[in-house]
Amino acid sequence: MSVTEMHAGSAGNVIPGHATLSGTMCAFSDDVLDLIERRMNEIAQGMADAHGVQADFRFERVYPALEKHREEAARAARALASLVGKNRVNVDVSPQMPSEDFAFYTQHRPGCYVLIGNGDGSEYGDSGCAIPLHSTSYDFNDAALKTGVAWWVALAQDLLSLH
Repeated sequence: MSVTEMHAGSAGNVIPGHATLSGTMCAFSDDVLDLIERRMNEIAQGMADAHGVQADFRFERVYPALEKHREEAARAARALASLVGKNRVNVDVSPQMPSEDFAFYTQHRPGCYVLIGNGDGSEYGDSGCAIPLHSTSYDFNDAALKTGVAWWVALAQDLLSLH
């Protein structure tokens, strides 16, 4: 959960009549999102009741949970390994929860979300951490395009060899 917006009042010496909190919520499954939505609503209503105010709770589902299908993930890893070598493909990545429109595809067809590398972070100073995708400072590493296109070609060739 990320609280990304807070709006209340317009003057430093006036208690605002309302406040708005907004943010994003990600989960590994839609069942967990259902639970989170229900519990967040219960908590918001309980807090409002306890303080004698009204809460207007809205939980907008912009993206479904992004699910990885094992067979497709293995195929994607094999295709990438054929290009860059098995030792440069990490299949033991911790689960991630991007808000990603690709999730709509995996609701209808098996698939996986692949990170092809956007740098090791060394170009971003002492932190050694690459700037994340949804940061205001994000800068796509154009050098990754060559690997990405080659990977799609290798993946297509692999899939076509099945038929």
